Amino acid sequence: MFKTPVLVDAITRHLSEHGGMTCKELADDIGWDARDVHKALRRMRKDGPKRPKRVYISRYTLDSHCGEKRYPRPVFALGNLPDAKKINTKNKEYQRARRAESRKKVAGLLNSVFMLGIPLKQRLNNPRKSRASTICPNPEA
Repeated sequence: MFKTPVLVDAITRHLSEHGGMTCKELADDIGWDARDVHKALRRMRKDGPKRPKRVYISRYTLDSHCGEKRYPRPVFALGNLPDAKKINTKNKEYQRARRAESRKKVAGLLNSVFMLGIPLKQRLNNPRKSRASTICPNPEA
């Protein structure tokens, strides 16, 4: 059951103790569902006639919570300040830096003859192993 005042108090208390956090980090720390935390943060960001704005977006961070693609995630902080501007991911400089970063990551993984039998996702997630460790996983045996 969703109890708004309890969740809002928990968010306020946690942000005052630990500083700015993303919605996912906040939900993990206080033990609530991320969707409920997001709804509460959205309500706390609105400036209404009965309640002032209690939370603002201090900055954006690039996170990849699930997968390779990185999205700008807002970092929330307590206060009544204006929100930070969102990162423009359509910017040519941002896209160029992102492509260069992915080329560095993939550079050594695709050209090895010994890596051809391994699926691409597994090659990208696991660090490159030496040939000796693939032939004999336990060198002491």
